Amino acid sequence: MAPGYGGHNKVDVFCDKPVYCAGDVVQGYVLMTIFQPFAARSLNVEVIGYESVHWHEIRVEEVIVFDGVDEIIRKIPHNARKDFFQVDVPLYRFDESQLLAPGQYQFPFRMPLPANLPGSFLFEDESYESGMDTYESVVAKVDYKIKAFVLLSGQRQQGQQPPQRPYARCPHMHDSLEVVVLQRLVRPPSELTAESVTQVRSCCCFSAGMVVVRVRAAKDCFVAGETAQMVLEIENHTDLRFDDVWVELDRIVSVRAAGCRYISEEKLHKQRFPGLPAGTSYLGDRAKTLCLTIPRDLEPTTLSHLITCSYRVWVQLSAGPWNSHPRMQLPITVYGRPPAPQAPQAGMYGPAAAAAPFGGGATAAGAAPVLLGGGPQTVAQTVVVNLPCNALPGYNGPQLQQQQQPVFPGAQAACCPQPAAGQDPLYAPGPAATFTSQPGNQDGAGVSFLAPANAACAAPPPAAAAAAAALGQLPTANGSSPPAMEPVISKCAPEAPPPGTSCQQQQPVQSDAGGSTLPPAGGLAAVGLPQPPQPPQVQVQPSLGNEWTAEDGVVNPLFAKPYA
Repeated sequence: MAPGYGGHNKVDVFCDKPVYCAGDVVQGYVLMTIFQPFAARSLNVEVIGYESVHWHEIRVEEVIVFDGVDEIIRKIPHNARKDFFQVDVPLYRFDESQLLAPGQYQFPFRMPLPANLPGSFLFEDESYESGMDTYESVVAKVDYKIKAFVLLSGQRQQGQQPPQRPYARCPHMHDSLEVVVLQRLVRPPSELTAESVTQVRSCCCFSAGMVVVRVRAAKDCFVAGETAQMVLEIENHTDLRFDDVWVELDRIVSVRAAGCRYISEEKLHKQRFPGLPAGTSYLGDRAKTLCLTIPRDLEPTTLSHLITCSYRVWVQLSAGPWNSHPRMQLPITVYGRPPAPQAPQAGMYGPAAAAAPFGGGATAAGAAPVLLGGGPQTVAQTVVVNLPCNALPGYNGPQLQQQQQPVFPGAQAACCPQPAAGQDPLYAPGPAATFTSQPGNQDGAGVSFLAPANAACAAPPPAAAAAAAALGQLPTANGSSPPAMEPVISKCAPEAPPPGTSCQQQQPVQSDAGGSTLPPAGGLAAVGLPQPPQPPQVQVQPSLGNEWTAEDGVVNPLFAKPYA
């Protein structure tokens, strides 16, 4: 590489927002920064959903020693993990016979999440005692991560030793991003009704009469931070006076690992309401409205293989110290609180702010990779992975929904057809397509390149055109401004293109430090830098067997059974 520059090659993962709902499409990009040229096989993106539990059980055992009995405290760890969702697809396949040139390369991706995923969950407890048992460092969580990594080439490069572990992950070129997933509503909310009949006793043995308690609510599902409104009716067939009405919200968390179980019951919130005088009832128009505020930071209701979290509401009437208290419970479902409207990250859908390059003038970050030393610029190729069209069994459309998109900052990538109004996007029909075979794929097969039939090359959007024009005004190492680069337009069907565009790929004409005009490949060779990656020869058609294997044999995450 050019002298005077150093650093580690790396990849970074970015998403358009930190919180998603189950069934949403995760959009983002992988930014690959190369300092040292190397050969790679592919850039992969992996989405993982897993649950894990960990805690220590404290046991006190008595042992007999020579002078009596002694106590030994043992700390027994319990751990378990289960991956319930995993999708691993190659985002980009490189030419293993060539070294990747130094610079920055941006690779967008789109991945749909199954609609039946459980929500993100985190429960922590430093210490908990239940009877004779003591637990410490309890952690239970449901987590989602988006990972990006580079697989090394299996070919021997000229002047280098053969790789010891072909197709292994590159040690330094990996990144992980944690995202929050909110569980979707499993069923529509239903009316909550409950009734309890209690025989009140005084002094533990004398009957004081019967009390009937009824509770109604408009729904049985609530969002954290919401106020639950319930209507309370009381039929008092006693002569007792009830001083208070207490409403309490409890949480029950149960975790399992290797046959062991930890159970925690905690009172989260308790509210007091006025009681009723002796011999009176609250019926009809006299029924009381109870408002229970659900805390905002509650974990959602969860039912999984290792973690169970449930909520219940207790309603209790206090009848004094010598009388039994009528008491009833109502199970409710709590969902995670949706986030506030989120703005996309900078650079996701439009030109990013200018940033200093490694060795020369400025460039738009994430728009076009800059070669070290202020040499000629080359436009990054973008590849879009769109799983709904590729992964659906029985899909009648094209099995490979992939195009080389126009390389403009902020260009909108759309591989799969848009569904009609009221149509399920997973079942959107595919367009007619023209397939051409390109030899030279690393797997030994031709590459299926898809161009929509009867589609002309679209002119760049105004924001993208402005960003592309801005690239032509960026100074080079010697202070001069290179000519504006022509956009790289993807090949379309043989239909008349709009004015000013061409359906054939336009090679950008660039200038080197001396001002001479060179094509991209020649310009790179002239300044002693490796050749950039060739236009993508990619076949992204993920194998369903590598995506998700559940215990019940379901391997397709888009059609898996409800998670339980």
